[in-house]
Amino acid sequence: MRGIWRWSRKSGTPVVAVLVLGGLGVVGPLLELGLPFLALAAWPAAATLIRGEGWPRFLPAATLAAIVLGAHYAPVKMVDAVFSRPVALPRPVMTIGEIRDPINAGLPRFVPLYVSVAGKDFDDLAIRFPRTDMSLGEFVRTIEQRTPLRHCFLSCGNGSSILYGLYPIGLTFQARN
Repeated sequence: MRGIWRWSRKSGTPVVAVLVLGGLGVVGPLLELGLPFLALAAWPAAATLIRGEGWPRFLPAATLAAIVLGAHYAPVKMVDAVFSRPVALPRPVMTIGEIRDPINAGLPRFVPLYVSVAGKDFDDLAIRFPRTDMSLGEFVRTIEQRTPLRHCFLSCGNGSSILYGLYPIGLTFQARN
């Protein structure tokens, strides 16, 4: 077992292990930053294959890269499930202030998440929704199409993974930069 971790010219395993662990640490939040680490980790294994030393060192790196990419693009993300939740609007025309705080506006709570809007400049802006029964995804798209606001999910990070993504606990809208 000790021979695996020896630093030698012939064995690139320690280098691969360091690069793979570094890549996996970065790959959780941003896959785009983790891909260079994974590519660097695959290079020593690919170099052994090019030198004719065989497949035993290349296959683990290729398998790891396939697992990480498959998990990142898997269609089981929590955000997709949250976007499909139903929203029953109390009326077809609502202001941003009513969406931000429906209770103070005398309306029932209709969005299944905590909703916030950055800045009070948009409180009087009225939005006409195509219908009152829709999914949360349609609700967000309508707001983004008819206002200068863009959505962002709020999450604490607990339970986040590369396979399932983050678990949204809130929804915030901010003005486009």
